[in-house]
Amino acid sequence: MSASPTQILLVEDEAPFAEILREILLHEGQGRFTVSIAGRLTETLEQLKRPGNDLVLLDLSLPDQQGLATFAAVKRAAPALPVIVLTGLNDEEVALQAVREGAQDYLVKGEFDGRLLTRAIRYALERNQIERKLRQSEEFFRLISENVSDLIAVVDTQGRRIYNSPSYLHVLGAPEQLRGSDSFASIHPEDRDNIRQVFQRVLAQRGGQRAEYRFLLPNGAVRHVESQSNVILDEAGEPAKIIIVSRDVTERIQADQQLRRAWTDLQKSHDDLQTTQQQLIQSEKLEAVSTFAAGAAP
Repeated sequence: MSASPTQILLVEDEAPFAEILREILLHEGQGRFTVSIAGRLTETLEQLKRPGNDLVLLDLSLPDQQGLATFAAVKRAAPALPVIVLTGLNDEEVALQAVREGAQDYLVKGEFDGRLLTRAIRYALERNQIERKLRQSEEFFRLISENVSDLIAVVDTQGRRIYNSPSYLHVLGAPEQLRGSDSFASIHPEDRDNIRQVFQRVLAQRGGQRAEYRFLLPNGAVRHVESQSNVILDEAGEPAKIIIVSRDVTERIQADQQLRRAWTDLQKSHDDLQTTQQQLIQSEKLEAVSTFAAGAAP
């Protein structure tokens, strides 16, 4: 089944130029494009309310709006649509600013042909799709990180904090205030050297490592954590970041310690009971011997 044609909204107030662009797009697209035309911003905004538009070719100089304000109005009306700006030689700097503010590309009128135009459209659609998937991934990660109790952190190769999930609020404080700080500084001094060694092994081996250690909180309290770390590689295959997923196991550690103390106390009570029983048996034996001896005496 063939894909639906790409619906292009061409915003251009010079009717002859708009018709030329439409013919170029229909010819070069070979059935892949459909084109609708708007000559004013008000007409553009009305067309953007209708479903089906896939891309906007936007002249910034319209009878009812000029410059970056034109682009800003279109992006407010359709923030997800890719926009290619059409500009004159005198407005190239404005077009560049539009790209900085979210336009996919710009083309200077009179300096492109049909092939360049269709290539710019194809690239703009592809980049927009990649950006949309990236935003979805970021939103997915944000929802996960905000709704789990595990501690999720991303640090650079020096151990400086890049990201901490909201769950860190109840352990080390506000995540935004942790950004850029030394992640090793919050580790208990007795565990710090060992965790630095684990961190270096993760970088060297480019693989995951598990570790148990303690956080020393600003108020002096101690929290026990279990962590699993993994390397994020850059395009060259070199370590760029470390993601660390930790779980606060303080309650479990404290419960284990209490259980061990209870077991120790129980063992001691058992030993004391055995000792008492032995002493009682020995005492009873001595008493029996004494009774026997008294009875046997002449």
